[in-house]
Amino acid sequence: MLSVAVASVLFDLEAQASGKIHQGSGKPVAVVMHYQATSESWGFAAKYMRQFYEAGLLVYFSIASAAKAIGRYIRYSANQMARD
Repeated sequence: MLSVAVASVLFDLEAQASGKIHQGSGKPVAVVMHYQATSESWGFAAKYMRQFYEAGLLVYFSIASAAKAIGRYIRYSANQMARD
């Protein structure tokens, strides 16, 4: 397990890189924040979830919920394009 100091540096770098990817590509970017086992780790992760969200990234708590939401969006977009 990573120390809080190391994890903080890694999350900061990940948040910055993800934001740059989102801005540079102009495409939606999704981030999955896996379930955290303790209330302390939830508090730690909440800061980064907020940063991702404020940067315009889609934030999910599991791969399954991300896949479900993205699948729904793809079907919706396909239906909209079929109407036009």
